[in-house]
Parts: sequence; C-alpha cells; structure tokens
Amino acid sequence: MTGAGPAAPDAGAAVRVTGRPGTAVRAAGAPGTAVRGAGVPAGLERPAAVLAAELAADLTAADPAGWLARPSLLRRLAAALAPGAAPTADRLLAVGPGAQALGAAVSLETGLPFAARAPGAPALGDLHPGETVVVLAVEAASAAEALALLRAADCVPYAAAVVVAAGAGTAVPGFERGTAVVRRSGAGFVPVGEDAAAPEQENRTTRQESAMPTSPNPVFPPPPRDDPAGVEEAGAALAALAARYRPEAVVSRDDTADVLLAHVVARTLEVGRRVVVEDLGRLIVEDVIPGERTVVVTRGGAPGEDLTPLIRAVTGHGAHVVAVCSLTPAHPATRPEGVALATPESEA
Repeated sequence: MTGAGPAAPDAGAAVRVTGRPGTAVRAAGAPGTAVRGAGVPAGLERPAAVLAAELAADLTAADPAGWLARPSLLRRLAAALAPGAAPTADRLLAVGPGAQALGAAVSLETGLPFAARAPGAPALGDLHPGETVVVLAVEAASAAEALALLRAADCVPYAAAVVVAAGAGTAVPGFERGTAVVRRSGAGFVPVGEDAAAPEQENRTTRQESAMPTSPNPVFPPPPRDDPAGVEEAGAALAALAARYRPEAVVSRDDTADVLLAHVVARTLEVGRRVVVEDLGRLIVEDVIPGERTVVVTRGGAPGEDLTPLIRAVTGHGAHVVAVCSLTPAHPATRPEGVALATPESEA
C-alpha cells in the first residue's frame, strides 16, 4: 500500500542515473536538472530541458497513433510521466487509447501496480475501494473522463499525468494535481515548460551545427530544428534525391534532426519510415520489413563519423540499403562499399 519514497533531488543538481544490470538506464530529475547516464563524464550532462525539447520534436515528427508502439518513444514517455505518480499512490489507472501499453510502461518505471481501461478493450487489473490512484492518459480529456470511474470504485483520484496537456494553462481539467509532457503549438508539440527551455535548446542547436562539415558554398545548410520551413525545404530536397532510388522505406538515426528530415522525405514519397535506436549498446531497427528497399536520410555527419554500423543494423534485419541521402557532404568512410551517396550539393 502506501509508503515513503526517496527524497527528491535538489533543483539544478546533476543526477547520475543507475540501473540494475541488464536493464535500460532511466533518467529522472527535478525540472531543469542536468541528467547524465551511467558512464557519461562530468561536464557532458544532458539538461532536462533539452531532453524535453527533443522528446517534443520527436512526438511532432511521429504519427500520434503510433507513439505507444515505438519503444524509443514509449520508454521516454514513461520516464517523463513517472514523476507525476506520487510515491504515496497505491495504483496507476491508465485510460483511453493505448491504455494497456502506457500503463505497463509507467508501472515498470515506478514499480506501482496498474489497471487499464480503454474503449473496445477488456479491462485489465482491478481497482479497490480506498486506493489512492494516479490517472495516466495520452490526452487530458481521457483522464478527465476517468473521474467518474474512480468515484464509482470508491477510489481517491490523487493526480493525473498525461502526455498532451489540455491547454497552455491547464494540464488536466478536474484534477487538483496534474502534470503533462507537451502541449499543442501550431501543427506540432512543444514542452509544457518551453519558455524556460528555449535558450538552452537554441545554444545546443548552434553547437551541433558548428560541429558539422561545411563546404565553401553549401546548397542546404542544416536547418535548426525549430525552423519548420527550413526543415520542410531541406526535406523536400532530400526527397527529390531519394526518389531516384525508388525506396520502399526511409531510415534515420534516432536523432531529432534526422527524424524530422526523414519524416518529410517519407511523407513526400508516401513510403514507410524506420528509426534505428540504440538500446543497451545494440542498434535496433523499429518496424523494419525484411526485403524492403530503403534509403538512409541524414543531415550529415561530423568528420570521422561512420554510418556503417547503422547500415549493417538495417541489413541485419533483412532490409536493403541502396543509398545514403545526406544534407551536407559526407566523408568517404561513412558508408559501406556499394551504397550510393547523394547530396543536394552534388546535384547543384
């Protein structure tokens, strides 16, 4: 039942993340806390605001209907929602579309038991009278609808933690305590605390761009991730290159800029999109179909970066990589022999 939880870290303190042997490493901390994984040297911490901005960008680039079907997104969403589950809660209740997946992921993250109620799906888990419950949902509206269910079960609705806030000022209507990961902004999503994160995110984007290879007259310099028009223009240029190879799917690294570019290319060509994620040192390709013809889309790598492991991960899953479409000139060693290279500059 209830019990005291660990003390919260001081705001602004660096948090070293640990995990059981063989388990995925999780990151958690107070808002604004710098986070680093086990083995990451001091000074290379990832501020929580930057991680939140990257997650919002990846949610924007992905189809919302598939958020909970992608391990790389589901894992990060669970870590983002976990702080909204009070250590004194007795149970999690996940509601709405994808409730079973969301509830299981946050349950694993927090160690709390869960129940799930989703339209058209069998009820999973039980609710017991007197329990203190934290409601989980993708949309705030689904969480609000769960209040009647909790009252009917004689449970105490302690708080709600949702992926998408109801609006700029209200996380979850009907709950005294409510937290959310992102809110809608234009055609995409931004972190709920976007204003505080913006300066650091802008600085990080500038640092990344300054480390990229350049040419005397680059046709398409890498666009900032917060420049939708620039991403669309660059993605359209890469789509024109990729179309020559008649791909059935577009592949990218699990990097925010590459994911955004790959999203534009896949949408333009009306083909599937695959993401290569690193999990415990292994490269895993999500949703790959054996035998499909693919192109790798990238904004370009820093000197010495090698795309060979990524390409071999794709071919190891049974797919074929016929070309690398890079926004900036790649280096000779960045791909295996026999894989074509195309850049907007080479076509200029």
